[in-house]
Amino acid sequence: MVDTNEITKSTQVGGGASEAHRYVDNLSESVRDHLSRVFGVVGAWNSEQITKFLKEVQNDDDSSPIAFRESLDYDGFLTYMLSPASAVTATPKEEDLSWPLHSYFISSSHNTYLTGDQLTSDSSTDAYKNVLLRGCRCIEIDVWDGEDLEQSSDGENEPSKDQFKALMSKLPKLFSSRTKKKASSHGSIEEERHANIPEADSSSVTTMQTTGTVVEPRVLHGYTLTKPILFRDVCNTVREHAFVVIDLPLIVSLEVHCSPEQQAIMVQIMEEIWQDHLVVTPDEEPTKLPSPSDLRHKILIKVKYVPPTHNLDDEALVVTDDHDDGRLPPSAPVSKPSKITHALSRLGVYTRGVTFTDWTQPEAIMPTHVFSLAETAFETAATAPESVFNHNKQFFTRTYPGGFRINSSNFDPAPHWALGVQLAALNWQNWDVGMMLNEAMFAGTRGYVLKPEGKKQTSILIRTLEELDENVKI
Repeated sequence: MVDTNEITKSTQVGGGASEAHRYVDNLSESVRDHLSRVFGVVGAWNSEQITKFLKEVQNDDDSSPIAFRESLDYDGFLTYMLSPASAVTATPKEEDLSWPLHSYFISSSHNTYLTGDQLTSDSSTDAYKNVLLRGCRCIEIDVWDGEDLEQSSDGENEPSKDQFKALMSKLPKLFSSRTKKKASSHGSIEEERHANIPEADSSSVTTMQTTGTVVEPRVLHGYTLTKPILFRDVCNTVREHAFVVIDLPLIVSLEVHCSPEQQAIMVQIMEEIWQDHLVVTPDEEPTKLPSPSDLRHKILIKVKYVPPTHNLDDEALVVTDDHDDGRLPPSAPVSKPSKITHALSRLGVYTRGVTFTDWTQPEAIMPTHVFSLAETAFETAATAPESVFNHNKQFFTRTYPGGFRINSSNFDPAPHWALGVQLAALNWQNWDVGMMLNEAMFAGTRGYVLKPEGKKQTSILIRTLEELDENVKI
């Protein structure tokens, strides 16, 4: 068996960029002995046996180096099996990248910042570098207020470590021991720092009274013992690695738990760092989505949608998706829903998050909407599979692991893809069956796989956002 610890970052699999052929360069003595006995009985294969082996066993074509040989003996077979020609992964076909974005399955990551389990592991910018170099095209960032904000000083947005120590003591000892291990593939842990940013609207930027240093948002898994990193550092890492191996668009899914002042800083940081990579807001509301080819080297922000007429002081609040399905630990305090500012919401041009109610709600025909559901919520919603399937022919759905998966395990993404889910987000730090299936789906595809006929739609009936504003439920 392959020692997974010996797999380097340059050859890590996951879903999109792993185009290098992978093959074994040595066979165990037991396998060699078995093959020797087989060829000792049957002798060398003739051309007919070679052709049958290539087609029925290897699912290969005439391009194989042994395809036109008259015979193949034991030594020749070993040479073939230890060569790139016997690689288990097939060469992917060239994708048609001219269809609207929702017509593709997209390689996606959940809680991208984590290096291990969901409760005690470290957050790291290296985790973003890792998945981007492996071909991920949809990452997630959970953003919280900077720790020195007065709004957070009362502990409202900070977990009680005593609570979570008690929680961890109830977990099985096996899991507790596993969580102490650090994922070496993600490198060193980033140290948190405060950075100055150019002065913007003084009314929207919170500063520390004693030093004048801008307090910047952090990235972490809220109400857990996971260590934070700075939002600015994550944005810098994304800028440096988003398009190193793939030039197709990257979707950044934001889970926002910040005050309006900190959201203003988020907007400023993203515009400062990502600059021309950000999608430009069109003059008119989009009536259809652009294609991946149209958006090369672009970053699409997925964030909760706030209608242009929505008042931030209204009772209707924009809340984050991932509080569904019991994601927060039972002992965590209930936080107040975060209001999304218009300035931040406007960055979500083609991927606007909308809270899911049902497949027939008014927002379900907004061309730019994205429904996000935890796996158990999706299973419930999928009791009407025809509605799910028809929705996903022309609109985005994102699914993610349930809150009970504290060890960062993954669901089986295949049933989600079967119902047309474009963004089946997985925990990339855990190499399990779910991630193996993700690799099988996306290896060598640059993270985008065109849906087959029947799972995508060629013509779409669309209602403009202005017509929907009166009925939009946030």
